[in-house]
Amino acid sequence: MGTFNFLVTGGDNFRVFTQGNNAKDSGLVDRDAWIKYLGAQSATTAIAPDFARRGVEVVGAPATVKEGQQVTLGLAKLDLSSLGVSKSTKVGVRYEPSGLGGGRGFAVLTAQALPAELGTATVTNGAATLSFTVPQQLNGGSLIITTDGGTYSRLPITIPVTGVEITPPPTSTESSPAGNTQGGSPAGSGTAGTTAVAQEGTLATTGSAALPLGIGALVLLGAGMAVAVAARRKEANR
Repeated sequence: MGTFNFLVTGGDNFRVFTQGNNAKDSGLVDRDAWIKYLGAQSATTAIAPDFARRGVEVVGAPATVKEGQQVTLGLAKLDLSSLGVSKSTKVGVRYEPSGLGGGRGFAVLTAQALPAELGTATVTNGAATLSFTVPQQLNGGSLIITTDGGTYSRLPITIPVTGVEITPPPTSTESSPAGNTQGGSPAGSGTAGTTAVAQEGTLATTGSAALPLGIGALVLLGAGMAVAVAARRKEANR
């Protein structure tokens, strides 16, 4: 592993590096090594650095929003200050909900609730004032801003859940007794046998319905036998 001298000695709280053994100084200066690396890489392919920012300055943003709310906020530091950076001229905001696609417990948002862009603004010297309307249906997620210069960032706004939850329809209880046939097809041949389906206000008749009666009969029989044995013992002691 290669790194800088001050990191090897635990600088910037990299204290775990001090647990290493046999550290050696290469004698190279990081600046010179970096220039040499860039020269070697650009000899065959032009280097195209990424000038996009992943963090911007946001002013006046609400902590949370509700459906249909009008929001206006300030944005700054939308561009890097590096030489050769492509300056942004436009910024847009879109909504990326969580749980999109449905499933139990997720709020499924209709296409009308998810416009491609909620709003746009002109960028001047890396800053802009952005206004937009929050969608009428929300399901957590994030509000994302992007610029034509490549900047991408999430706004520090909490998104609630207001969409309609999808509840799967109840399934019917079915049973297919072994050996039962329908239409002349034997069980196990791939054709469904006779199906017992519960009707409205009734329960399907299954073997489990007789189980409590059988257990009750066994309990009563056991109690009767115990009483008889006790009576005989009492008679014998006389």
